[in-house]
Amino acid sequence: SHLLKGNGEGALKEFEITRKLAPDHTEAIFSIGAIYYKQGDKEKAINAWQTVLGLDPNHAKAKKYLEMLAE
Repeated sequence: SHLLKGNGEGALKEFEITRKLAPDHTEAIFSIGAIYYKQGDKEKAINAWQTVLGLDPNHAKAKKYLEMLAE
């Protein structure tokens, strides 16, 4: 996996492909947000995590990360 090897761009591409094939795949979208966050792009991370909550309002990790950024 690109993510395990520290290749955020490669991992991002893989998750984007997953999202195109399965647009409601909340874990792929959550992971996209995590990569954006690690890259310092908080706005894109927040957008990804808000999308996750739109699909699954009970997604605990997305809620946690959004709350963390709101502080």
